[in-house]
Amino acid sequence: MRKHVAAISLLAFVLFISSTAYPNDSSADFSLSKNNEGFSLSKTYEVTFSSLELNSAKLREAMLSSQDTRKTESIQAEIKHLKKRKTTNLIATTVLVASSAFLMNSFINYEEGSRESQEGGTQEVEGGASNTSFGRGILLGASVLCVVISVVLVSDTFKKSKAIKQYKKELEALAEAQGR
Repeated sequence: MRKHVAAISLLAFVLFISSTAYPNDSSADFSLSKNNEGFSLSKTYEVTFSSLELNSAKLREAMLSSQDTRKTESIQAEIKHLKKRKTTNLIATTVLVASSAFLMNSFINYEEGSRESQEGGTQEVEGGASNTSFGRGILLGASVLCVVISVVLVSDTFKKSKAIKQYKKELEALAEAQGR
């Protein structure tokens, strides 16, 4: 069955290609327009190079304008990417500062653990001082870590702002150079 499908597909392809090779044949006229003859193997074609003469100044100007256009597009894409990263950094900094404040509040208001006995009273947990200092240490460490990461993100945001300003200056310089 596969051989038959392959043979039929090959035959259809050959007929499709050969029908446009001889458009003057009235039995195989599949063109949309009667006036458009298209390519024919029965005709000979001449290629003239007079239409391909290049002016070096125009070619140089076209190449420079295409390079400037590509450079402008890449700078605009980089500015867009930096703005997105700057916004992400600001959101992450806000979340980290809020979580640091929550952890610091938990550190300040940390209560020693107590355990209820079976008689219904409370009694102090043995070794509670070490558990308390460890719990408080974790809260303090997490709070400080959040603050440090926030500071790093804020400094990165300032760097991205400076880079955006430099890219905008470069875009203005390219616009002036193109307008010369």
